[in-house]
Amino acid sequence: MAHVNRDDRRGQLMIVMSLVLAVMLVAMALYLNTAIFTENLATRKGDIAGAGGAASYKFAVVDGASSAMTYANYNNNSSSYQDLEDRFEADVANWSDATRRLESARARSANVSVSEIHEGVRINQSENRSFTNESDVEDWTLADGVDGVRNFRMNVTADELGDSWPGNAPHDDPRFSVTFDDGSTVRELQVYGNHSTDNVHVTVLDGAGNKLGTSCTVTNREYATVNVTGATLAGQDCEAMEFFDDLSRPYDVYYRNGSYNVGTYELVVNQSYGTFGANVGHHYAVGDSPYYTRALYSADLEVTYRTARIDYVTVVQIAPGEQE
Repeated sequence: MAHVNRDDRRGQLMIVMSLVLAVMLVAMALYLNTAIFTENLATRKGDIAGAGGAASYKFAVVDGASSAMTYANYNNNSSSYQDLEDRFEADVANWSDATRRLESARARSANVSVSEIHEGVRINQSENRSFTNESDVEDWTLADGVDGVRNFRMNVTADELGDSWPGNAPHDDPRFSVTFDDGSTVRELQVYGNHSTDNVHVTVLDGAGNKLGTSCTVTNREYATVNVTGATLAGQDCEAMEFFDDLSRPYDVYYRNGSYNVGTYELVVNQSYGTFGANVGHHYAVGDSPYYTRALYSADLEVTYRTARIDYVTVVQIAPGEQE
């Protein structure tokens, strides 16, 4: 087995940090371009001076802070929430300082600060394998008693999915599914294929097996990404997956027929690491599949934007990938 020396690790860390810096610089550039465009448009319409800039700044805060949270979670080997929170708060503070200097040159004051952070758990299967648990059980609980799910993406393999057999009732087919159950309302998201055409299908059922909405299909795909919380299949809108408002909190998430699917997945749930895992089949150690780690689920940010004419203060919540 090849060994990775310290210089290699340092080089990898430098590459990662360079990418993060590039993302933040792009976000700042987009913010400035948007702010200039919005201000020019507002001036032509006789808008209150700076109102357009305040709106642009708030949107830029959401984008920039979301990127910082994603970086903290996906480059996480921390054994404490405090470490994650410190990294996130430092990135937000750096972003705020940079944009504050840019705004001061335009005689405006802008600032963003973290007021509250909500703990979460990130569940990940990075190994290309069946969607069974750590003991290869195919019907199992992915997460129980959670108050929210975000950034839930499943990368599936078309020719490994259970077939859609004509004539069989949908609820009886050997199809892989992910189910959300709050105790009274059930939403079962089935993912299945057609091996002769490499089609991938998504159908949503209620607890009685009744189809909800219109099934979604993509054709001739060897692989496809099912963005559950983003309500897309291979990048195409899939309205049938817009069901999270139907559920009350908390709810359970579980896989059914996990052996009828092969691929990877990831999600972040709104639950603390200390209370997670009592009834789930995950590994604790990063590198095994599937596993779970500490993560930041969401954060509340206080945004301030002031000009000679306006004094704008608001609180925004960021939860990247949560269905709105």
